[in-house]
Amino acid sequence: MNNVKGSTANEIKLIKGIQKAVGAIQDGIIGEQTISDIACILKADAFPVTMKIYDAPVIIAREIYPFAARGKALLNYANAINGSFYVNQAVGGPAPVSILISNGAVVREYACHYKEGYPETVLYRLKTGAFGIKRVKHVSELPAGISWAVGGLGLLDLYNPTAEGFMGMYADVLRRTNHSMLGVKNGHIYLIYCKNKTASEVNAFAKQLGLEKAIMMDGGHIAAIHGGESFAKINLSTPQAYVIQAV
Repeated sequence: MNNVKGSTANEIKLIKGIQKAVGAIQDGIIGEQTISDIACILKADAFPVTMKIYDAPVIIAREIYPFAARGKALLNYANAINGSFYVNQAVGGPAPVSILISNGAVVREYACHYKEGYPETVLYRLKTGAFGIKRVKHVSELPAGISWAVGGLGLLDLYNPTAEGFMGMYADVLRRTNHSMLGVKNGHIYLIYCKNKTASEVNAFAKQLGLEKAIMMDGGHIAAIHGGESFAKINLSTPQAYVIQAV
């Protein structure tokens, strides 16, 4: 996208005023972040849409459908990103180990580190349409009437890896690698592929994007995205435990 820059002090003032109103960084330049924020607020008939925002592939959607993929790769699902933490089963293949509610049905009820006594952060949407986020060990701690819920590592104000058990043998989740992130802003859902970042850098990127709520999902060899542009077709053949698909 060709950026639009103000050529006078008042044009820059106008652009910054627009950016403040939509929650974008107030840099006086209309680029990918500003235009996508405007589209969300105007409820433009354009979603799901694939963007490159600050060089990161991002799918923005009105709604998502998270589900257990049971070993299928993202090649099978358009407008999708990999899910959260998983384990490889001897029978049945990769399975989610983070809380997952799909279309109102509980797929996985416990947090990934519940056996060690730690909760995880769960991003969810109620059937009323309202979004929520909460750190819990079990789905019973979430409110009633949930449409979908996805567990992961809390970001923004909830960023505290130690509180969620990501230390010792589990600290590798925080390493520099490719990660996926799920966030909410302006009533829309962001599916974000974060290349070559540590968990703390993913958290900083969530702030840069101006996300209101966010979690980091799995990374490393699992990190994948299947968007509508060539730059957002990454690692499409790796078997996945579960998938977050924009609809």
